[in-house]
Amino acid sequence: MFVLNRRSFHSVLVFLLVVITTKSGDANAWVQQTEVPTSRNGVATAVVNGKIYIIGGVPYSNKSGPGWAALPTVEVYDTRTSTWGKATDMPTPRIAAQAAVFAGDIYVFGGYSRGKIRGEKEHKIVEVYNTRTNTWSRTRDMPTLRRGFRTAVVDGKIYVIGGAIFDRQRDVRVATDLVEAYDPLTERWKKHASMPTKRMWVDTAVVNSKIYAIGGEVSPRHGVPPADQFFTRIEEYNPRTDRWQKQPDMPMLRFSHSTVAIDKKIYLIGGYARDNGFKTLTSIDVYEPSLNRWGAIPPLPVPKIAPAVAVNGVIYVLGGFIRGQRFSHAVEAFDTEFRAVNPKDKLSTHWGKLKKSN
Repeated sequence: MFVLNRRSFHSVLVFLLVVITTKSGDANAWVQQTEVPTSRNGVATAVVNGKIYIIGGVPYSNKSGPGWAALPTVEVYDTRTSTWGKATDMPTPRIAAQAAVFAGDIYVFGGYSRGKIRGEKEHKIVEVYNTRTNTWSRTRDMPTLRRGFRTAVVDGKIYVIGGAIFDRQRDVRVATDLVEAYDPLTERWKKHASMPTKRMWVDTAVVNSKIYAIGGEVSPRHGVPPADQFFTRIEEYNPRTDRWQKQPDMPMLRFSHSTVAIDKKIYLIGGYARDNGFKTLTSIDVYEPSLNRWGAIPPLPVPKIAPAVAVNGVIYVLGGFIRGQRFSHAVEAFDTEFRAVNPKDKLSTHWGKLKKSN
């Protein structure tokens, strides 16, 4: 029989304490999981069956900045095997499109393309990616041409919220309060109650079948905007009653952050604060709508502007921009330790945005 003497026992005990301490310390830490294959900005993101899809955007070089032509590229990260693959290219290359998931299919709305000669062209196009057959198809276009909107999915309907539309009389884009919903089963659009506050680049999240519109901008940026260009406002929409109501404001002014929803909590990740210019943030604010309560989780390892998604209780921050507008390929993950009884995937929108169970 194996017998430990006092010195050996003490050594084993110290070893076990070190292991336990290390594991408990790592439980609430950000960990780099992988790297995104392609440097790009203005992507759409979605999650289906544990796989993260990064769609479209525009190439970005740390030496020369953003490229011109929109990308059709679709890259897929399998969180279960920690491997990357490629899916069929999107038929219409687009920048700043928004994605939503319904019945395992990814719907990609709007966005714009651009070229050195023809300039920018906005799209009403809605294309659908079938994750089972690796094929794309086109469905009914968006009723309203707009940019900087967000999407949310509740009870089988995909809501397109806010953004900026072009005012022909003034020859300028202006923020809108427009809310339109798409029914994937009937391929029909319907207008719903307008958002109380007109805004673009508003973030959205779904908790308890209600949509939360968070932050946003008054109008498109021209140079460095004043502090009141941005909102701390949160408004709640109930699709079943078609009504909006105001909620407590964000605890601090932040914009260009990403938003995910997990276990009835909304996480606001990174982004900018207005502090003698633009200050990139590491902080993450957590909002519980049912309690009207704000909290926080450990900050990002570095200040970052990046898209984020949630997969079965784990937040993934996908590449993005760090100090000096340099692109970072790092994919960092934080485990909230929430596990659903029947895990379901969640959907995200750019640079923030929305999660929906499938």
